[in-house]
Amino acid sequence: MSIRHFLFVKLFVNLLIFVIAVDEKDEVSIKAVSDMIASNFKNIKSIKTDPSYPDGQFKKTANNQKLRSLFPNFKFTPLDEAVRESVEWFVDNCQIQGLVRLGGESK
Repeated sequence: MSIRHFLFVKLFVNLLIFVIAVDEKDEVSIKAVSDMIASNFKNIKSIKTDPSYPDGQFKKTANNQKLRSLFPNFKFTPLDEAVRESVEWFVDNCQIQGLVRLGGESK
């Protein structure tokens, strides 16, 4: 009989949140990340926000001491590189699947 390991995704996510967090010095605002994402799309010039809504929680720091103690040589991918790779993957894969049309193109 074949057997497998199963992991409850909610447990896994909680573990990731507990263990994996960037260094506090590398925290950035949501606005900065949205601008970074927009700058990696060729056809998005800017992101408009609605100032009538709150910005959200000022700061939400997670501690990565446990990760650093277990893996002292672990290197996080720089955020700008991670965003660029994510946008490239999204553009390459989501347009192919017909999930998103970028640039106002129609089928």
